[in-house]
Amino acid sequence: MKQQLGEWLEEARKIIEEAGFVLEKTREIQYGIQWLVSREGTSFPVNIYHSKKRGITVVCGGKCDSAARVELERMLGAVKTKESTTEDLLEMPFASWVGTDEAGKGDYFGPLVVAGFVADRAIAPVLTEMGIRDSKSMNNARVTALGRDIQRRFGDRVEVVEIPPHRYNRVIEQFRKEGKNLNHLLGWAHARVVENLMKRRPFEAALADRFGDEKYIREALRSMKRVDLWQVPRAERNPAVAAASVVARHRFLMGLKNLEKEAGREIPRGAGDEVMTAARAICLQGGMERLARVAKLHFSITKRLK
Repeated sequence: MKQQLGEWLEEARKIIEEAGFVLEKTREIQYGIQWLVSREGTSFPVNIYHSKKRGITVVCGGKCDSAARVELERMLGAVKTKESTTEDLLEMPFASWVGTDEAGKGDYFGPLVVAGFVADRAIAPVLTEMGIRDSKSMNNARVTALGRDIQRRFGDRVEVVEIPPHRYNRVIEQFRKEGKNLNHLLGWAHARVVENLMKRRPFEAALADRFGDEKYIREALRSMKRVDLWQVPRAERNPAVAAASVVARHRFLMGLKNLEKEAGREIPRGAGDEVMTAARAICLQGGMERLARVAKLHFSITKRLK
């Protein structure tokens, strides 16, 4: 396989260089090689995966409406992207896969939620037809409606790990004592979603947005050698990750609403001035003990309250 990959890389390099592309960098990634190629000042990451089962698979990144990227994909026989009403669609070269995404990571108040959705070649177009896309491009009402619809129609394909603030604060504190950080917690949560779904609906690969070094999810999944793990920027372009994104945000909004009863007031999203005002009010009413039940205390906001 290594010899076959080496021959392919040498031939592919000749082809792209003849077309005016320059190979700037090469690095090893899980299951393959990544090239950084450029032409006329524009760079494109090219992931080249290889396995005994599927042979060589190429995925090109970069500006989706670039003629140079289209040419690069054609020359290398890359996995194609389709035009959507908003952005290019990220396809997976597998019959079935799980997409995972999180919500609440950057919000001082509310839970951390990681969701997963198992898709296949029959279900993925259905998700697109439903209008499911990255939840960050939709308002809360639309996310709520679609989140309920996804869980009603595809409940056995969905898995959610929700970590409420009171538990989140304990876990982060323990992780810090062990020399770990938020990315380790995210890796653990993504891995639990993947493992729980595998028990119900076996799949070939897992796709997640790249929130840090690839090692965080990979280390947490080290016992699952049967699954190819892909981590790419803007993974929400894939319908499975988009569905997970919607479910995660829907569950986050539900959790935030429930915590307002605990806080005794409306609590905003994010980590801006309104959040600081709400945190100060909650702290004045019930002290740090009440705040710890509704907020992620490791944010710098907590230090500014003291």
